[in-house]
Amino acid sequence: MKRVIGVLWCMAACVGQQGGAPRAGDVRIEPVAVQDEHMVAMVTTERARCTTGSCDRACETGDAKACALVAELAWDGGYGHAFDPAAALRYAQRGCNGHDALACALLGRHHANGVATPWAPAAAVAAFEVACQGGAGLGCLELGTMYARGHGVDADPGKAAAYFARAKRAFRAACDGNEPRWCTSADRTEDGDVPDATARRACTRGVAASCVDVLIHRIGPGTGLIAEELDTLDRMCIAGERYACSTFARHLFRTGRMADQAKIVALVTRACELGEPQACMAVGMLDAATSNGTVAEATKRGQLERACDRALGAACQSLAQDAFVTGAADRVAIYAQRACELGEAGGCTMMTRHQLDQHDEAGADRWAREGCRRGARDDCKRLVDRDLELPSMPGGEQQRLYQSACLRGQAAECQRLAAIERAEAPVLAALLDVVTRRDVAGFARLTGTVKLRGLWFESADCTAQFARDPTRSAPPAGSARDDVLAESARPALLECFASHGLRLEAHAALDGSAALVYDPGIVLDITGGQIHQIVVARPWMARHDAAPVDAATLRSHLVAGSPATEPDPDTRAANRHLQALCGRGR
Repeated sequence: MKRVIGVLWCMAACVGQQGGAPRAGDVRIEPVAVQDEHMVAMVTTERARCTTGSCDRACETGDAKACALVAELAWDGGYGHAFDPAAALRYAQRGCNGHDALACALLGRHHANGVATPWAPAAAVAAFEVACQGGAGLGCLELGTMYARGHGVDADPGKAAAYFARAKRAFRAACDGNEPRWCTSADRTEDGDVPDATARRACTRGVAASCVDVLIHRIGPGTGLIAEELDTLDRMCIAGERYACSTFARHLFRTGRMADQAKIVALVTRACELGEPQACMAVGMLDAATSNGTVAEATKRGQLERACDRALGAACQSLAQDAFVTGAADRVAIYAQRACELGEAGGCTMMTRHQLDQHDEAGADRWAREGCRRGARDDCKRLVDRDLELPSMPGGEQQRLYQSACLRGQAAECQRLAAIERAEAPVLAALLDVVTRRDVAGFARLTGTVKLRGLWFESADCTAQFARDPTRSAPPAGSARDDVLAESARPALLECFASHGLRLEAHAALDGSAALVYDPGIVLDITGGQIHQIVVARPWMARHDAAPVDAATLRSHLVAGSPATEPDPDTRAANRHLQALCGRGR
């Protein structure tokens, strides 16, 4: 039971947040306080919107903004409105035809997730692009998320970063204008937090969900303001604000008291009733954990189906896994396909296997490509084994897969690997040039959002600024060694590379191709037409803050012989043979 309750922590932490949100921005208006009674009243006002059919009628008479509002309410059934995906699609299409940018973004969501219409990523990209160009930050954000995740498109960190930046600008413009509900989207941090000033600003302008963020800050450690705030959250939840329900549940979970578990379940159930798909999935898991028999399984499946219908891919994948375990093969394919369409790599892999069971090789290739886009290694290996071209993948994974296949003697993969290396050559040369000239503007043109992994320098100052311990999965929030290169740190990084003698050396990479190196023997792995990741190609397993050991220090410890090492003739001959297999003849 305790383990399952833990799901609520994850669910509650994500409610009300939009994936891939831009970094925090400046807030220029200091709001006044809002009384808790007014916060509860805001929820009632939200619930009253469009309940008389006024928005529907306005849409039918040509009000495109009204169409977008109805489409949004019907999309998730928020604030007590009926969940009606078919109506949401109809109104989104009508609003988009009427040139409302938000309606186009909502239309794109239907195509991107296959809700009330067949899954159509290309149509989603087109609709999101119209929305983004029309000033709807949601359209830019959804496009960035597609390219960041490889959801229906090849992953492209450069495009993702560009669309996230455009989303931030659009949200900021809307917030500074007459749409305060986008203020939190403009200023939400990558950790999912909303600055207190931003939350209060939006709350004072009538955004009920932002008032929940205000209460979160007030409940913070050391404030002494807990009982009153929790009572307000409870009343907002009862009134129909699902974010308040999940926030209250999260706080109770943090207390760790068994006496609160019934209340937690009640709050999450309420959030589910108000249209929150993560809450529905959590309720289904709780039902299965606290009950026995077929009734519990039926309840669990019903709640998961409710979440799956509301475009939660994890719920669809869970249903597919349950169907596989129970031998319901007909349902496996249905749920696995939906999971894959909603961005779950595991669902794509299950679909690949299902198509193979059906002896449909072409179908298996199709779903393997979708899985590979999302990083499913088994799906990528299938494509390589069948000599099919891999989708674009960040971090050099495509190149590594081609290298392995080339060494196994697959000529087509050797040719693809050679093409990647030819495309990289001018990028390496350009990077070396901007480092040599300390050209910060030129470096900016070559790069998008750059991540640094595993770098190490002899210089203590460079190490302190840019070293990253590769044995840690993620840096602390706000750490000086955060793996995302700050714009302000670009000049220092160029200086560190230049002062350590960055140069281009033939055959320095693990596969024998050219690579950038710097003293004392660090080889960089840089892939793609635009640089988004600079990592040490050869694993650096020592501490990132270890004392440097240079060549002179090594020679001082040498007791006999030479510090230089060379492979024996047989090893050298074997290496030449493997390189010849790859068609490079070195």
